[in-house]
Amino acid sequence: MHGKDGWTAQIFRSDGTLHPGPRRDYGTWNRQIGKSKGIMFGSNWVEIGAFRIGTIDNAHLSVAHKSGKTAQIFRNDGHLFPGPRGDFGTYGRPSPLSGISEGDRYLQIGQFRLGDVDGAHFTVIHTGLSKTIQIYRNDGTLHPGPRNDWHQLATRSSKLCD
Repeated sequence: MHGKDGWTAQIFRSDGTLHPGPRRDYGTWNRQIGKSKGIMFGSNWVEIGAFRIGTIDNAHLSVAHKSGKTAQIFRNDGHLFPGPRGDFGTYGRPSPLSGISEGDRYLQIGQFRLGDVDGAHFTVIHTGLSKTIQIYRNDGTLHPGPRNDWHQLATRSSKLCD
């Protein structure tokens, strides 16, 4: 998780480990904007390179690597469960696009919403319980939940698929 200001708040590694910031490396802002490469959508998951962010059920969202290692689980009640783990991945799930919607500066996967609140705070929330699970701040710091603030619930989503 790397902000435009140059600070990395969290690294998700292929071995399922997490490496928190603040730090100045592992950003992608220096890459040219162009045609999307390595991004796919499926049944309640988004694949970016070798990583998938997706819902396991209505209560769990995970960040997992194609190696089978899960780096982070976000639970609907605002709690985090770090890896490395060998479960809660979405690989093996079908690829027909469903359960993904988007809105003003956010992406919603099932009932989990990931997005930019104000240009300085990127959050992962659960819309059903209105819980903020994690805040990634532009200064590279992490602010875990459960919390009842920093939501992106005010804007409506426009569905990409069913």
